Amino acid sequence: MQIMLLRGIVPMDRFIASQQMATLVQMLNNLVSFSVLEVMKNAVFTEDGDGNLKMDITKLPQHLQTMSAENIKAEFNTLQSGAQQNITLAEQGQSQIAAYSQQNMMSGALSAALADEGMMEKVGGGVGSVARGLMGMR
Repeated sequence: MQIMLLRGIVPMDRFIASQQMATLVQMLNNLVSFSVLEVMKNAVFTEDGDGNLKMDITKLPQHLQTMSAENIKAEFNTLQSGAQQNITLAEQGQSQIAAYSQQNMMSGALSAALADEGMMEKVGGGVGSVARGLMGMR
């Protein structure tokens, strides 16, 4: 159980060290390239009076017209919220495993003590001595 708990501590490090990280970086590279290509394919430039070209945003696809920093931040906050929820659930699971393990150890110790008659007699005698002492009896 301890090994399972310890292995769950560094999942991000394990991911970064794996081949999947390179796949993710390549996928992000392809995604950015595709996005730039989509913008350039749909771009329409208009010339102002000084001969400068400006991109006509209204000619871009709808999802690019409404893109803003606030939308991206909202998506990132959603991602962070989900990640925090997963962390909380994992920590709760670890706490449950630890509590169950501790409960089993205590149960085993109690069973061993109950099985030993001499131990029970000593505990009973000790409790009786304490109770007599508190009541003023010798």
